[in-house]
Amino acid sequence: MNKKLLPIQKNNLIYFLLGIILVVCSAGFIYYSVSTNYLINFNAKNLKDFAKSLSTLAEIGFFLAITLFVLRCIIKNLNQKRENILNKWLNKINIVIPTEVQNEFLENTILGKIKKYLFSISKIFQRFHIIIALISISLIFIHAYIFLHLGFKWRVGYIIGILALIDLLLIFITGIFRIFNKSIHAHKGLGIIFIILMCLHITLV
Repeated sequence: MNKKLLPIQKNNLIYFLLGIILVVCSAGFIYYSVSTNYLINFNAKNLKDFAKSLSTLAEIGFFLAITLFVLRCIIKNLNQKRENILNKWLNKINIVIPTEVQNEFLENTILGKIKKYLFSISKIFQRFHIIIALISISLIFIHAYIFLHLGFKWRVGYIIGILALIDLLLIFITGIFRIFNKSIHAHKGLGIIFIILMCLHITLV
């Protein structure tokens, strides 16, 4: 029996298909450039400056994409913190309050209002997470290609950049599966590793 896609899955799939078009265009440009040696027509300094500009835009996109995970962690911790504070006080005064009443009370606290606000923001990030990530991926592919064209250097910064690129490909693959199966947690872990590698790459290159 076929399972119907949830509205959020349909939304993610639409943005994924739009993003894939950009990634394919990026890959197409790289293929054309390699086959025709297109970049030979440009000054190395101008190419390097252009590649750096692309990476800056991509970095902003990746940080926006990882913000969804950060917001969810904050919301989860706020939930736990609110419950711990309430339970601590209830245990002190030895009063038993029904769970429904506790939840209603927690939603009306300052932490509850902060949680609602962050949850609303996370919904926006969730909606555009995929398209932002794929735009960033398409930009970083061209960035990586330009620097490889200019010549790979056996330096720590360059090696970390290659590792970040490999990690990004794994993120891309796990991200496809995560559209249909949210239980795939490797995507989040790979995302955190990528941000760390990206920051090291920026620092050391």
